[in-house]
Amino acid sequence: MKKGILLGAVLLICLNYVNAQKTYWEVSADIFENAAQHKGINLELGGGNKLTVYTNNGITIGNGMDFREILKAFFLNYDVVRDSVNEALSNKLHFFYNPGGKNGLTIIPGKVWQQQYVVVDGSPSVMKTGKDTVNIYPRNAGQHTSSVFSFTVNRVEDLRLYLTSTIINDFIAAVNTAIHAQGKNLKPAVRGANFHTFNFRSRFSGTYILKNGSVEGKLEPVAAHKSNLSLSVAASLQNFKNYMTPAFNTSIDFYRQGSTKGEYLRFGAYWEPVFLFDKDAGGKLQTFRNDFAGIIYEYRRGGDNHRLGFYAPISIAYLVRRRGDFFEKNTFDFGIGGIKYGAMTLRPSMYFNDLLKNVSPSVQVSVSWGR
Repeated sequence: MKKGILLGAVLLICLNYVNAQKTYWEVSADIFENAAQHKGINLELGGGNKLTVYTNNGITIGNGMDFREILKAFFLNYDVVRDSVNEALSNKLHFFYNPGGKNGLTIIPGKVWQQQYVVVDGSPSVMKTGKDTVNIYPRNAGQHTSSVFSFTVNRVEDLRLYLTSTIINDFIAAVNTAIHAQGKNLKPAVRGANFHTFNFRSRFSGTYILKNGSVEGKLEPVAAHKSNLSLSVAASLQNFKNYMTPAFNTSIDFYRQGSTKGEYLRFGAYWEPVFLFDKDAGGKLQTFRNDFAGIIYEYRRGGDNHRLGFYAPISIAYLVRRRGDFFEKNTFDFGIGGIKYGAMTLRPSMYFNDLLKNVSPSVQVSVSWGR
């Protein structure tokens, strides 16, 4: 028993050590790719340069280290390949800093951009219309929540200024003071999940500037979730037995935004009149309107709404107004899943009455507005 406990303790220590030695290639560069679509904490550095910090840590930004040491580690790697980097390009650099472990740098060459020469208050600056992006991920050993420091600069060499300056440390200290001043109610927007699985969804936003040698600005919490009510309508065409039936759908929907871009929950209640046509004994065409009232639930994980893809709503409706002999009494319409492209959807469903009697499959094509 004691040997087993000892072996388990040794194994746990080894696993923690291996985790601390993770290198940058074990974290996909995709964690840096979607920064622009979310708000972050900005520091204007002057000359067209800027630092944006994305964090979901409700306690602090950074990893508790002197940022100058992190920059030293960055340039230690960058200088190895500096002569091979074309400064005329808009380059993207990803640096994964691992305290006590191995560090790694990835350089992705970009497009060729024109340069502009700007003089501000007698100080010349070279500004590229397409700037370099340097993303630094200072891993905090033992924590999944961390921050990404994204520098947008005219030249990577501009960052050497901060090897000796305390500006970045002063900025970190100012932001951390502001976070602590918000009180104990501030919690991470995403709990129990890795930071880099949520596409840079930052817990805070704000803008800081350098004024008289000091860092000044204001921090704003970013709401973890947003909710809203929406009214939507749709026109559709579907089959029912041997009939092609047009329908109209109007719904009141409650949306709750998730933790990533494009992720949401939808709960809705809708009314859907279905129109069927038949001739009477005299050969005259008649219209029969049958009304369904239902509820719908949908979870969408995100993605491009203008691409063809699957989506997964679940709906059930009950026949509340019956005309003609097309539908039996106590008829239900149950649907699940479908294909979506923009405002158009293709959904399978089935009609049945009572406890799954007289099941009739159906496919509905619809165009919606407001969903």
